[in-house]
Amino acid sequence: MNQDDEISRRLRVIMEESRTAFDRAAQYDNTIIGAGYVGFFALWAGIVRDIPRWAAAGSAALIGISLIAYVIWIILQMLGRHWASVGTNKLLEETNIFAEDFPGRWEQASSEGHARLVKTMRLWYPCFLASLIGGILGGGLLAIVAAAVAIRDLLG
Repeated sequence: MNQDDEISRRLRVIMEESRTAFDRAAQYDNTIIGAGYVGFFALWAGIVRDIPRWAAAGSAALIGISLIAYVIWIILQMLGRHWASVGTNKLLEETNIFAEDFPGRWEQASSEGHARLVKTMRLWYPCFLASLIGGILGGGLLAIVAAAVAIRDLLG
């Protein structure tokens, strides 16, 4: 195996390991976030009869907003990945990878895909804020009202 082949092999291994690590981290994040939503609604369902209607509706609405923002972000990520891969997939379908101009065309297609992905990433911050603020406010409201109900029942 010559040096260029070895470099290519090592780069493929590095890229695959990086992709695998990123995918696992994303799966872990999604699992934790999903468990948080499930946990909130489990707690909410257990206490909803004991708290005022405004608190039950308010906390569910706030967490609902958080959940909707999170789902919108997940859908935008899916679309972003699709849009980012369109050019490179088309290039692979239509071009001989051994052609002399392939590396330049690959770089151009990758750059265009990256630019599309960056456009999608601009929407991350509003989705993140809506999800974070809705989640904190909804969970906080439920916790405070539940604590007040527990104290009231304990004292009297």
